[in-house]
Amino acid sequence: MEFKVARLDSTEWWGMAGSLLLAISTLLPWFTTDPENPNSKIQGARGAANAWESFDVLQYFLLLCCLAPFVLAWIVVRGHQVGWNRGEVTAIFGALALTAVLLNGIILGQPGTVEIYPTWGYPVAIFASVVILVTGAMRGAKGRKKQPPGV
Repeated sequence: MEFKVARLDSTEWWGMAGSLLLAISTLLPWFTTDPENPNSKIQGARGAANAWESFDVLQYFLLLCCLAPFVLAWIVVRGHQVGWNRGEVTAIFGALALTAVLLNGIILGQPGTVEIYPTWGYPVAIFASVVILVTGAMRGAKGRKKQPPGV
């Protein structure tokens, strides 16, 4: 069995960079408690907390989403034939990561009790998820062939 080796273009590199940034963001402080309120706690502790200290499962899901750009790069480099446009699954995982981050900090509220504030690690996670989503969508768009309407 012989494999054709292809080169990665900028979308794959940016996707992998966004993936690494998302993984690193789980170690950055996502939320902090109000220092003047003794009832402000995240998982029973006070002060700044990263994703590992704030959540029970989210950080593992985000790390799984981080694998998608690397799998895409493997598929591209090895020239594997797939039944979908390359990059579409990466875009889906980017969208899932973005949705999970937004749900677990803005839409459904922050973890902890009262007066919890997002810090700079949280927007980094949002940005990294958007990078994965956009680069996957850009790579998926490269594989589409132009067709006339209705075909």
